[in-house]
Amino acid sequence: MKTIFLTAIIFISYTLFSSQIMLLDSAELTNLSDVIVIAQVVSVDSLALDKRKPIPYDEVNIRISSFIKGEVSDKKLNLILQPRGVKGFDPQLEVGETGIFFLKDIEHGTARLTYWGSVAIFEKSHFR
Repeated sequence: MKTIFLTAIIFISYTLFSSQIMLLDSAELTNLSDVIVIAQVVSVDSLALDKRKPIPYDEVNIRISSFIKGEVSDKKLNLILQPRGVKGFDPQLEVGETGIFFLKDIEHGTARLTYWGSVAIFEKSHFR
């Protein structure tokens, strides 16, 4: 009886505290984005927010090739990519990769991804 009760508590706690990755419709992602661009990754710098509590993040510089939605005056933007600790789902970009970037909150040459992971990298780079 105690084993069944303990198993039930463990099962309930896992279902209450487990996270789910919510799918985001591409039309909704487009509507939420201020700017959608095709761009190439120029540089990636791994940094930490605070030396006392190092939470790593990547500062990514992209060069815009063309605009799909919206427009900005500068053809180069900085992005901050903060990992969420989900292996295989955290966006990781490398120098030279080209893709579509869904962006918002663009100020002073810095932008945010519209949604965590809203980058579609092309398998082969056909753009410069």
